[in-house]
Amino acid sequence: MKKKIFAIGTTIIVVVLIVGILIRLMFNHPYNSFQKNVEVNKNIKELVINTGGTDVNLINIEPGDTPQITTNGYAPIKNTKEIVLTSKNIISMNFDTEKKNLGVILSKKRPIVNVNVSSKQLQNLDKLKIKTNGGSIKINNFTHSKISYYAFLNSGNFKNKSRDMYVKGSKLGLYSNGGEVILK
Repeated sequence: MKKKIFAIGTTIIVVVLIVGILIRLMFNHPYNSFQKNVEVNKNIKELVINTGGTDVNLINIEPGDTPQITTNGYAPIKNTKEIVLTSKNIISMNFDTEKKNLGVILSKKRPIVNVNVSSKQLQNLDKLKIKTNGGSIKINNFTHSKISYYAFLNSGNFKNKSRDMYVKGSKLGLYSNGGEVILK
């Protein structure tokens, strides 16, 4: 008799947990869409992009002299107003997530973040720092000119697929703590 009551109680608890998880996932919107245009003035000397664990990031370095850095996409970020922060000499873009919920883990969608920087902006910056903690970063150089880079890898994977477009130097700083960085 006690075993039967225990089995029924356990079954009820498991069913309630499963139904609760399914209801939570049905109403869970783990990703927020965002689009930001950031005006870059001559006082800005550093652009820092922190990806956290966001899976897919595309940083496009494009020809031209556009005064704005544009970023758009969707990521599991609670407050999209705090993605871009500007201080005296630094623009910070933070796509790090505070914590991943079950909806993010089980979602078929993957986060996508695009950041477009013009070659003129890159020339004006002392450094463009890109940091990841487990995310994947792809950097595309559409300028057809060489960009100097340095990499600090604390595990993770680094691939330079376009050796004629990237040379060792100090302009582009790549920091990886378990993520993947690909130069294209």
